[in-house]
Amino acid sequence: MPLAAIWDDHEVEDNYADDEPGAATLDPRVPFLKRRKNGYRAYFEHMPFAPAGHRKRDRFRIYRSIKLGQTAEILLLDQRQYRDGQPCGDTIPPTPPCTDAERNDPERTYLGAEQKAWLKRRLRASKATWKLVGNQAMIMAFDVPATQPINVDQWDGYGADRAEIMGHIAQHEIENVSFLTGDIHTFFAGAVSETGRQTAAGTPASLATEFVAGSMTSLGVPETINATTGVPLPPAVQAQIADTVFLRGNNPHFAYSNTERRGYGVVTARADKLEVEFRSPQTTEQPKSPVETIQAFEVASGVPEVQLV
Repeated sequence: MPLAAIWDDHEVEDNYADDEPGAATLDPRVPFLKRRKNGYRAYFEHMPFAPAGHRKRDRFRIYRSIKLGQTAEILLLDQRQYRDGQPCGDTIPPTPPCTDAERNDPERTYLGAEQKAWLKRRLRASKATWKLVGNQAMIMAFDVPATQPINVDQWDGYGADRAEIMGHIAQHEIENVSFLTGDIHTFFAGAVSETGRQTAAGTPASLATEFVAGSMTSLGVPETINATTGVPLPPAVQAQIADTVFLRGNNPHFAYSNTERRGYGVVTARADKLEVEFRSPQTTEQPKSPVETIQAFEVASGVPEVQLV
């Protein structure tokens, strides 16, 4: 099958940001910038991918678009190479919690000016029915408890860039944008607004949808946080993350969440609707375990809402 590859952080180091190392690597033997260069070089040597950049200064550029006829265009992003450091430091959850001013600082960028301008141009210029954004980390807010983001390494820590992109979609009435996301090893689906959040009444308005696929074998949110930080989540917080009712109560923009199953997503773009299936084996610990669809979804053309099927 064709493979369109994009990187996230672990090609280099957990939660790194441009020229700033992450917090999880202990006793590094090689300076960070050399390790980053080596990681990028290894990526281009071993992945089925040719650099998109034609100038020396952007020889490691990976953001690009892939057109699939008139039905879909895939816009692949790079949310590591050009970003500023995480607000409030690289901790999950942030301690103490980040303020709104810190998380929405207009001086802090997630995509970098050049890539952000490219994304806005491509979204507006695309003639495809569906604009599918290959998105490393969640653009929907992920709050535990309500209004308090648990992970500012994702778009929640870069609210100004999120508001600018979603405001651009609203201003130019760009329809049928859906973010296809990885990073967090967990299944989520829901609505994307300018703030990343919605109330139970559906405000602010949904401008796009997002589908976050599970991991194939990596552990989910609670286990990953424990492993990367070395600090176990408090039992109450771990129980809350595993509780679908609690999660959706604090995140009304979620149409679906599943923190227990592993797997992947299948997207089918049609002229009148987007169809998505979340697929999962019954266990990842046995070969040839039966794979089943744990949830199917539809998004009708022109209506940025996730419908469970």
